[in-house]
Parts: sequence; C-alpha cells; structure tokens
Amino acid sequence: MQTRTILQSNDIQTAKITLAARYEERSASLATVRRRSSGNNMNDSKVLANARQYGMERKIEEERACVQMQALYRGFHTRKGLRQKRESAEEVLRRQMDQQVLDETKQHEQNIRMQSQFKGYASQIDYTS
Repeated sequence: MQTRTILQSNDIQTAKITLAARYEERSASLATVRRRSSGNNMNDSKVLANARQYGMERKIEEERACVQMQALYRGFHTRKGLRQKRESAEEVLRRQMDQQVLDETKQHEQNIRMQSQFKGYASQIDYTS
C-alpha cells in the first residue's frame, strides 16, 4: 500500500500505526536477507541479488494473498446480492398471493351479497296471482 493511500484512507493515529508496522516489516525483511547471506560469505552484489529475490518472492506472495482476498470478497458480495434478489422475489410473490386471496375473498363476499339481494327480491314477488 502506498504511503499516500495510507494517509488518505486513515486518520492520523491509524496511519502512524500502519506506517510503523510497515517499517518494522521492512527492517525484519532486511535482517532475514542478511542472516541468509551471512553464512555463505557472499559479496554485496550477491546479498543484493538475494534481497531482490526475497523481495520478489514476498511481493508475489502478497499479490496472491490480495487476489485471494478479492476473490473471497467478490464471492461474498455476489452471494449477498443473490440472497437479496431471492428474498425480494419471494416477497413479491408472497404479496401477489396475498392480493389474490384478498381479491377472491372480496369476490366471494360480493357473490353472497348478490345472492342475498336476489333471494330478498324473489321472496317479495307474488307468484300466486
């Protein structure tokens, strides 16, 4: 992570902690390279070559870790989106079914009311005349 990005994305206290940790990691990396090189009686060019190799290996490992984290986040984000879409579709379907039941109930009540009115009308008609 670039220093500028660290400073822009964090508050001052968090940026200080992040930069201090980064400095400690780099110091530890150089110490590791020196330890690897010290037993072999290497000259400075070989030490630098080892340092470059170690740095490249570490950079490759960091890139792989970044790709893995991105893949995990993308998968999480995609599954979350699909779950929300599924729940939304289920909610729409449930509302439609509720509306259909309500419409059927209203229709049934209207049918009963019409039948009742017709029975009242039919009872008033004089069929004997």
